[in-house]
Amino acid sequence: MADPILSPMSYRESPVEQLPADQLFQAELSDSRLSGELLTGAWQWHGELTYGRREQTLVLPTGVIELTLSGCTAQQGLLYVQLLDTDRQLRATLVLQKGEKQVSVSAMLSGTTRNGEQPAGTLPAGSWLVVVCHLEGETRSPHPQAFALQAQLTTQRIDMPVDTVMLTPPPGRGAAWYRGDLHAHTRLSDGHNSPQQAVAIAAAQQLDFLFLTEHNLCHPQLPASDRTLILPGIEITTSMGHFNVHGPATSLQLADRDLTSAALIAQGMDEVAGRDSHITINHPLMKPWHWHYDALDMRRVHALEVCCDPTWATSPAATEAALAVLNQAWQSGLRLTAVGGSDCHLTPDERNPQGTAPSTYGDPATWVFAQDLTQSAMLAGLRAGHVYIERHCALIFNFQPVSSLLAMQILPGMDVGAQVVTLTLHTAAPVHGWQLQLMADGDCIATLPLGAQAQTITLDLTRYSWLRCDIRDGEGAFAGLINPIYNGSHPRFRQPAPALCWGELLAASRIPSAVTAYETSYDV
Repeated sequence: MADPILSPMSYRESPVEQLPADQLFQAELSDSRLSGELLTGAWQWHGELTYGRREQTLVLPTGVIELTLSGCTAQQGLLYVQLLDTDRQLRATLVLQKGEKQVSVSAMLSGTTRNGEQPAGTLPAGSWLVVVCHLEGETRSPHPQAFALQAQLTTQRIDMPVDTVMLTPPPGRGAAWYRGDLHAHTRLSDGHNSPQQAVAIAAAQQLDFLFLTEHNLCHPQLPASDRTLILPGIEITTSMGHFNVHGPATSLQLADRDLTSAALIAQGMDEVAGRDSHITINHPLMKPWHWHYDALDMRRVHALEVCCDPTWATSPAATEAALAVLNQAWQSGLRLTAVGGSDCHLTPDERNPQGTAPSTYGDPATWVFAQDLTQSAMLAGLRAGHVYIERHCALIFNFQPVSSLLAMQILPGMDVGAQVVTLTLHTAAPVHGWQLQLMADGDCIATLPLGAQAQTITLDLTRYSWLRCDIRDGEGAFAGLINPIYNGSHPRFRQPAPALCWGELLAASRIPSAVTAYETSYDV
């Protein structure tokens, strides 16, 4: 996404090439807040932060074409660093953790001179602001986090590989089902794969699209791919829960902002998410990362991530709890879409604790019916609920109206009215004893075997307000879900969605007893 607030920048994992001394401007700051001057030697800032924010200025001379900011933390955990220019516009965000990371901000070569103050193609001279934020400690015991930062300023352009925004996306198939992942991390935040490695893995997984959803960071330059459409996202990460904004309108601002969870959630919903964005609550019942901001108005949300990284030990129980909340949402008149997300942080040869299978992009796969393989079309399909999820069950299905007078294409998430429709489906991978569960108005009304032979099922939407298809393996584990079709003429959906907060929705949900035991025994 070409964020209007951010200028071109690149993420690099190898150390910046050392330039001759006469090609560098270097600055050093004292540790006092909002002070700085140009000195000989490297700009360095060593500090410690328990919770909240610290700031330092960095004075750029005239003629700087690139600024590289690098650093690390001393302990496990994340710190967020934002770099603001002389107009206090956000130019870069860097997520610090153990192991050095860096980000570079480059001037546009085609830039124009601003009021005669600086040469075209250079960064604005003057006082820039470096802001370090520690967001943990609001609701948990705070712990100090030590950090080290340094900056390098370049005044002569050198040839270095820089990823650019993909101008020619991979070819789509027009209106079709597209397979991808809505929740993925790289080394831009706390993932273990570089953006380039993520692209290669996504291509190997035959994903059509991949949203990069780094913690509190949306990078304006996305890696290119001729196989997978790489799309912008951001995971707003707070102590009260996480949510994804797919297709954000702007970046999260941490300088001179309230850093409480309530304020960050409000900023994410009100400012980061634009009119065409898609909002998903991530791993809503997976402790300790579960959603527990009870005051959230659920009308602001498009989807629940019901299946998140199924290789994580507590994911199965969290999925069952999320399905119960999803049932209650629909029973309450809230048409939330169920989505999946790998939440992948690991390389293909790594494993989660107690895990045997790899945690990888595209597991689970979220399929979206879109008019084409473009960002706008994908976001429109997501917002419409034209979505299903699957783990290795290779679903093939089709809805059709029974009445020949109602010729229409029926997709998940659609209002089909009070009519009878048929569902024809089978699996292209009949190896796990798949079962189809028909969920209607919150209850399972039928369980049927699902195999390679296509079967046709009649669905009577004159009797139910909504109907969803869940897929289970032979042992009853969640393996997929086709989002509901519904009867919009039912009283449940005749009126606008009710005002219902998360706390009320959760309290009303019928969470299975086995999941409740997991909930009460888990030590946060």
